[in-house]
Amino acid sequence: MSASDIDTLLNLWGASTGTQGGAPPFQNHQDLYDTIDSTPLGETPWESFFLHFNGYRPEGQVSSWMDTDYNFWFHNPHQLVHNIISNTDFKDGFDYAPYQEHESMEVVAIIILCLQIGLGDK
Repeated sequence: MSASDIDTLLNLWGASTGTQGGAPPFQNHQDLYDTIDSTPLGETPWESFFLHFNGYRPEGQVSSWMDTDYNFWFHNPHQLVHNIISNTDFKDGFDYAPYQEHESMEVVAIIILCLQIGLGDK
């Protein structure tokens, strides 16, 4: 998500909670980035890679995204999970067993009703 999209989302969040005295958790994209960067991650370094579209290009003018290089930043997920599992703060409080979460029958009924009346088509 772009920095300007993050700012827009945070502004909308603030506007929607402002009447109840709430506020978004971050002031702007830079505050979000600073919080992420200051979070201890067990010394897991940032990694990055570039992607560029190399698929079919129609004749003539193409969309700008087809000519753009995209830089993706991430932390190694394997190392992050290892750090979480080895963290003593989670001792006796971490459920290692996989599970599936199912909606209540009331929620399922509402979803089915919405689909039947066409609200899910939008």
